[in-house]
Amino acid sequence: MEKALVAREKQLMTSVSHDMADVTKLKEDAVSNAIQAQAAGFHLSVQKQLDAEREVMQKEFEDHFNAQVAMMKHAQVHELVRVTDALQEVKADVASFEGVVDTVNANQKAARELHLQTAAILALQDLLVTSTPLGKVVPALKKRCGSNELVVSALDTLSERGLNSGIATAAELRLRFKVVRKEVRKASLIPEFAPNFLGQAVGSALASISWSPAEGSKVDKSTIGGGDIEDQLATVAYYLDLNDLPSAIKECVSIKGYPRMLMADWEGAAKDRMAADQVVSMLKSEMALKHQQMSKL
Repeated sequence: MEKALVAREKQLMTSVSHDMADVTKLKEDAVSNAIQAQAAGFHLSVQKQLDAEREVMQKEFEDHFNAQVAMMKHAQVHELVRVTDALQEVKADVASFEGVVDTVNANQKAARELHLQTAAILALQDLLVTSTPLGKVVPALKKRCGSNELVVSALDTLSERGLNSGIATAAELRLRFKVVRKEVRKASLIPEFAPNFLGQAVGSALASISWSPAEGSKVDKSTIGGGDIEDQLATVAYYLDLNDLPSAIKECVSIKGYPRMLMADWEGAAKDRMAADQVVSMLKSEMALKHQQMSKL
């Protein structure tokens, strides 16, 4: 009996031991689960807090970044405006410099052209010292001075006779007038209505025996402007000796009739010379004015 009780006690002790182990295991499992649940909750809470702090930090970073970008953009825009203004100033300076260079080049070109025109006009003046035909010189001068309408218009006044045959010099006009003067005196002494041959013979005979002022002698100023043919011829000669061609030509106009017809060629040559002298004088004045204007640039 005692053995049975001992055996039963051992059995009970074993059963209790097993139950205690199961209870302990259950408690351990419950504690483990509680700890795990608590840990999971803590982890979730921490994670939420970290997410919130991360959002705050991210927002602060983005705000700071945006502020820095805005400041950089503002500085960049300010620098761009400054550089643009500087470039505009440089561009204006370059344009001004180019304008000055263009003006200088244009002035130099105009000055060279003006010197060439002046040289051509002086060459024309030199040719007029002789009776060289101007047929080649005048067209070349017109081409050279084509931009100056005044010069071209003045050159157009030169006669075709002067261009083709040349313009008589003052000395040549004086020599030719001596011959013309003799022929005019003869014509003035021809009786009116006399036949040509007889009239010329009578005129020559009368001219040989009549008095006329000696060539080269001083003219009595009291006879200047007189109505007598001798006075008129002497007056023309007087003005020619003074190189006063306009007054000599003006005196020729007062000679009428056949004597005037005899003087037509000489008068035309004298007018060509007067026109040429006036043209050269006008052209030289024009060039002098142009040079003066050029010197002020």
